[in-house]
Order: sequence, then C-alpha cells, then structure tokens
Amino acid sequence: MKRILIPGLILLVGLVIMFGLIASRRKPVQAATVFPGVLVETMTALADTHHAVISGTGTVRARQEIALAPQVAGRIDWVADNFESGGVFHRGDILCRIEAIDYELAVEQARARVAQSEYQLAVERAQADIARKEWERMQESGAQTNGTPESLVLREPQLKQAEANHASALAALRQADLALERTRVRAPFDGRVKREMADIGQTVTPSQPIATLFSTGSAEIEVGIPVDELLWLEEGNSSAQVSLNAGGQWYHWQGTVDRTLGVIDSIGRLARVVVRVDDPYAARSDGGPELAVGSFVSVEISGRRVPNVTPMPLFALRSNNIVWIARADSTLELREVTAVFHSPDSVFVGSEVKSGERIVLSGINGAADGLKLRLTEALR
Repeated sequence: MKRILIPGLILLVGLVIMFGLIASRRKPVQAATVFPGVLVETMTALADTHHAVISGTGTVRARQEIALAPQVAGRIDWVADNFESGGVFHRGDILCRIEAIDYELAVEQARARVAQSEYQLAVERAQADIARKEWERMQESGAQTNGTPESLVLREPQLKQAEANHASALAALRQADLALERTRVRAPFDGRVKREMADIGQTVTPSQPIATLFSTGSAEIEVGIPVDELLWLEEGNSSAQVSLNAGGQWYHWQGTVDRTLGVIDSIGRLARVVVRVDDPYAARSDGGPELAVGSFVSVEISGRRVPNVTPMPLFALRSNNIVWIARADSTLELREVTAVFHSPDSVFVGSEVKSGERIVLSGINGAADGLKLRLTEALR
C-alpha cells in the first residue's frame, strides 16, 4: 500500500508547486512603440536680393547677312583667293573684279568732254567780256541810250549754256569714275563668305547675286522665354551667358539683351528676345571653338534685381507649387509658394519662405501635414 501512496503523494505535491509557480508569475510589461519620424535631408532657407535669371535656347545667326551683287555689268576677270565658301574678309577688301577696259575708255571720253567744255567755257567768258567792254565804250561815247544792257548783248545766255555744258561734263566724268571704281566689288563689312555663286569668266549684270556674305563682328541668338518673365529684362543692360556644348565640354561667351521682337510665338506662346554676342569668331585662349553661325546654344539671361527671394533646388518645389517645410517641432508642413523665376538648376520662391526655415529636400512617400520628421542638414 505504501508503495502506491508515496509516489502518488510526490506527484500531487509536484503538481501543486507547479500550479503555484504559474499562478504567481508576473505578466511581462509590453513596451509602448514610439515612431521616431522619417529621416529627411534639409537645407536652411536664406532670403536675399538676386538677379532674375531667365533661361532659354536658340540658334546662332549672323547679325548681318546679304546677297552681294555688282553695280555694273561685265565679265569677271579676277576673284580673290578668299572668295569661296568660308573665306574670311575685311571691310573694303576687293572680292572680285569686273573687266574694266570699257569703263576705262568711258573715263577717257568723259575727260575729253570736260576738256572740250572747259575750252568752250573759256571762249564764251572771253566773248562775254569783250561784249561788256564794247557796251561800256558805246555808253561812254553816248551812242548807247539805254542804261541797262540786254542779256543777249552781253552774251549772258551763251555763257550760262557753256557753264551748264561744263558742269554736265564734270558730272559725266564723276559718273564714269564711279562706274570704273564699281568694277572692283568690295566687301561692305568684316565677315565670311557663306556661298559664292560666280567665278572668273562669268558675265554678270547689276543686282545679280554673286555671293552670300555674313558679318562676323557680332552674332545674334533669338531666344523664346515665357511672357511673364519679360518684366525682369532690361534691354541693353541685361547681360547674358551663351553656352555651347562641344565634345562634351561647355564653352561660354558673354552677351547682352539687344532687343525684344514684340511678337509672341503662336506655337509655344513664348516671347522672342534677341541676345547679341560681340566678336563670336575671335580666337579663344582655352582653344575652344568659334561661336559659329548655326550653333545650337543655351542662354542664361541676368535680369533685374529681385528682393526677398529664396533659392532652392528645382526638385524641392513639389507639384502645385508646394514646398515641404520642417517646423520647429520637427513636423512636416506643406506650404504653397510663388515661383518667382527659375535658373537651369534652381527655383527662386517668394516671401512665403522665411530666412532660417528648413526646407525638406528628401522625397517622402505619403507626405502629409504634421508628419513626424528626423532632420539632417544636406551637404551642399
């Protein structure tokens, strides 16, 4: 009997102790979950006065481009070595010459007529002088009763005719000299030959184009900009930087806003502005290319000074002109702002953003007003 009771008693005591321990065990304390906030990069806003920046693109064109034509007719008997596509010339250079023999003969004939008219004028003056003296002698002798001689008596009409003939001969000589000079077709400005359309042996007529020339003294770029950015421009005072990408490297030229065209592009609804760059073909110290006609370039115009605007990266301006601001309590504020003007990589916003405020640069999925943030300053 004892063999049965003792093991059972031990088992019972063990069960009592086990249940006692279970009943007396403390329930674990569950720690409260605290959201630390979304980690974001920020930048500190700095409102200041900045020059408005207006950006655009355009194609370089010559400030002057003309169809060169002779003013006299004839056969071309000489052309300059630079009278070819790409040829460089200076104002006054002779580009080609028209056979001059006929015009030289015309000058000789005109000189002969001048000499003849000079002789006739001298003869007529002498005869007029004789006529006056004869009239005065007759007046003194009393044979002449009329105190005023008639013009025919003094040969005044004949003298005027001789003077007119001489003036006409001189004018004809000047015209012949001018025609002879015009057989030398000269460059009207410093520039280059875009295309030549005549050569030695070709007979040309006045107003017949023989070449297309363009000037190299300055170049123009027509740039389209939003209409509302026109107010930032100062014609003649707004500087511009013209940039050309060549071989993966950027080259820059300084220019100025020359004028606005006063028309709006019917397709893009953009205003047209002309930027001028002086001496675009000058040799560069960095060995870079020329600002050649036809080059596609980027243009950045520096306009009027605008007070109390804050620059920030373009990507910091969210859709619907919203900027994310980190409040002092590290919560997110979605603030609507005014984008005053843009540069290629920045946007300048109005007084809605104050100096010292922290602008959120990082992207946030599901961004909402009041969202808890953890802030780090961007290394910029």
